[in-house]
Amino acid sequence: MTALETGGFSDGIFDPPLTEKDREEIGCSICLLMPRDAQECINGHIFCKTCISLWESKNSKCPVCRTVTAYLPKMISKFEELTVKCIDCNWKGDLNLYGEHEKIHKKNISTNQTNLNSPPKRRKPVNDLRHHLDAFASELERRKRAVERFYIERERKRRQYQREVNLLSRQLDFLADDLIRANQELERPRRPRTRSLTHLDAENVTTRARASTMPRVDV
Repeated sequence: MTALETGGFSDGIFDPPLTEKDREEIGCSICLLMPRDAQECINGHIFCKTCISLWESKNSKCPVCRTVTAYLPKMISKFEELTVKCIDCNWKGDLNLYGEHEKIHKKNISTNQTNLNSPPKRRKPVNDLRHHLDAFASELERRKRAVERFYIERERKRRQYQREVNLLSRQLDFLADDLIRANQELERPRRPRTRSLTHLDAENVTTRARASTMPRVDV
C-alpha cells in the first residue's frame, strides 16, 4: 500500500494511553490512529477524513472491504470517554474538545511568533500608569458626585410637588365645604314675609287703643 499522510490524533496526547482494544474498535483503518473527523463506509469501517480523502483520490473502493461506497461522518461516542492532554500546555479534557483547543493553541503560537519578529513595544513608565489611574479615579469621583446631585435634585422636586398637591387638596376641601353650606341654605324653608306698618297705620292703631280705654258715657 502506498504510504499516505496520516490525519489521526497522536498517541502521545492520550492520558491514560490507548489500549489495543480501542485501536481495533475505533482506530483509523489506514493510519491506525484515533481518527480526526471520522468517516465511515457502509460496512462500518472507520477512517480519518484526511486519510480517506487521499485514498479516494487514487481508488474508489474501501481500502478494507473493497466495496465501492460513499463515506459518511461518524459520531464516535467513545471519544467522550477518552481523556487527552496538550503536549505544549497544561490543558486536559475530552477528545471531542481537543480539536478546538489545538486550533486556538496554534493561533496563539502564530501570534507569538509574529510578535517575536516585530520590534518590542516600549513599556509605559510607572508614572504614566499612575497618571492614568489618578485620571480614572477622578473621573469615577466626578460621576459619583453627578449621580448624588441627580438624586438630591429629584428628592427636592418630589417634596415640592408633594407640598403643591397638599395645598391643592386643602383648597379643594374648602371649596367642597362652601358648596355644602350653599346647598344647605338653598334647601332650608323660608318664612313668609309680613307687610311692615306704615306711619298712618301706626296712628290708627294708637287711636283705637286709646278709644278702647276711655270710659263709656251714657246719654
